[in-house]
Amino acid sequence: MDRRTGSPTRPGPKPDLLAGGRTLQGRNLKKISMAANALLMATLAAGCLWLPRGVAKSAVSDITGALLMLIALLAFGRQGLASTGRLRWFWFLQSAGWGLWLADQMVWIVFDLLLKQPIPSMYPADALLFLAGAPMIAGLLLRPHREPSHTSAQLGLLDFLLLLLWWLYLYVAFVVTWQYPWPYEPTYSRNYDLLSAAQSLLMCGTLLLFLRESHGLWKRFYAYFLAAAAFNGIAQRGGASLGDKTLLDALGPFIDCFEREAVNGSSPPLLALERASEAADLAARATSELVAKRGRAAYTGERSRGSVDPGATAVAVIAKSLCSALRGTA
Repeated sequence: MDRRTGSPTRPGPKPDLLAGGRTLQGRNLKKISMAANALLMATLAAGCLWLPRGVAKSAVSDITGALLMLIALLAFGRQGLASTGRLRWFWFLQSAGWGLWLADQMVWIVFDLLLKQPIPSMYPADALLFLAGAPMIAGLLLRPHREPSHTSAQLGLLDFLLLLLWWLYLYVAFVVTWQYPWPYEPTYSRNYDLLSAAQSLLMCGTLLLFLRESHGLWKRFYAYFLAAAAFNGIAQRGGASLGDKTLLDALGPFIDCFEREAVNGSSPPLLALERASEAADLAARATSELVAKRGRAAYTGERSRGSVDPGATAVAVIAKSLCSALRGTA
């Protein structure tokens, strides 16, 4: 009831959980960021495939990677500025994770392009890459797809601080021990890889759980986030990149095409998935022109050219089968 006029008041609009993308300005910014992402991904793929090993290839890889991280940092930060309460914390924590990741990437740029020397083993900056996952996971624990509340925001901040301390403890106990008090690179690398793998599994498991219980835009967001986290986890664990003739050469184009088609809203989800599976199939066939640099096929060297990669082919087959199953239930 309006106290001045005595007429009933209408409830205000419910705030959009994914703020910032509904206005004309928001849609334009999203299109610009998606176009920039697509251009950078194409540049990165072309550089990895066709440039010889050297400074030029390192420059393309390092700089495009840093720009992609910067776009993610700014996009999440903008969402935080457009939100309030628990949602603001969620977006800012994601942005903080990308900030740590970008800081680690800048260290690589300094060594690769300015100092022109390999980064030392057991380097302190390794901690930045590992700790980048802590704010991201803590942000997810806020459960942003649920109705916001002031109490949950406070508890979420406490969860973040506890998780960060726990992550620091694990890193010091299992990694730093072999980095400073008793330097031993094999154990350092093994423990670092195991902790990174555990972090990737924790993030993917959390995203999968939230994907099952969420709806609408949040379900789509978690699906994209899960695909990106899985891709990153596989790449880090295997040490592979685009152009190394692995399953990533099909998985990368599949994720990129699906996000481009679905996020832009130009295609319904099933059609976007079908086009993404076609992109994965074309990318898998194109691996016949590559020389294997990772995996068991890497032992054959130049002889691997002329045959498609089994892992990339498996990704294409799984994507095509998923499309057929969904088409049958539609």
